Amino acid sequence: MTLGNKNNQEEKIESDIEEDDYVDNKSNATTTDDEFYNELMDAPPEFEDHLMPDGCKDEITAIEHFTSCLNRRFNSCPVVFTGTLEDALKEAFNSKEIKERRPLLIYVNNDKSVYSNVFCRQLLCHDKLIEYLLNNYVLWTWDVTFSSNGEKLNEILKTTFSQWKPGHSIGTGTTEQYPLLIGIRRSTNNDYLFDRIIDGSNKRPVVDEFLAQLIEYKDRFDISEEN
Repeated sequence: MTLGNKNNQEEKIESDIEEDDYVDNKSNATTTDDEFYNELMDAPPEFEDHLMPDGCKDEITAIEHFTSCLNRRFNSCPVVFTGTLEDALKEAFNSKEIKERRPLLIYVNNDKSVYSNVFCRQLLCHDKLIEYLLNNYVLWTWDVTFSSNGEKLNEILKTTFSQWKPGHSIGTGTTEQYPLLIGIRRSTNNDYLFDRIIDGSNKRPVVDEFLAQLIEYKDRFDISEEN
């Protein structure tokens, strides 16, 4: 009788260990981009809406939808220029006062990328970054979760920048290439220069590191404008 109880206890212990291993393995599993996207679309109401609906035609309507949805998701949102990319470019560069000019940032999101969500939650919508961007940058945003909007983005870029070439395409890449944060400044001969400040998930800065990157880029911009 005692032996039977001992065997039952050993079986129970083995069963508990197997269950714990299963839980640990499940919790430590790596989330793929496709799994994250499916989870995102099954998430609470604030996550159900895409940042931009499929087939956006109007830049202003698309960006208004983007910022509204971003604010619902994270309860905060940086100040985004609500207008065309061409108008955002003018806002950034056309002031007669050099000190009032600001670099233009283009943020490109893709909800199928795990790091896009992480970047928005931990960096883009962080209070410290929101304040700094407001005072030092012009931010313009787009979403390429749907390929139609990626194609639209490249049309916008070609229309806005005469030197934009097919090889510069940023709206139709793989999910690993997102999020993208493109900084735009000018060379001494007034050609626009495009710098990838955030380029997918290769480097994942924390808040202070990201802020330092933005400060350094703003300094480079100021030097270019003064020369």
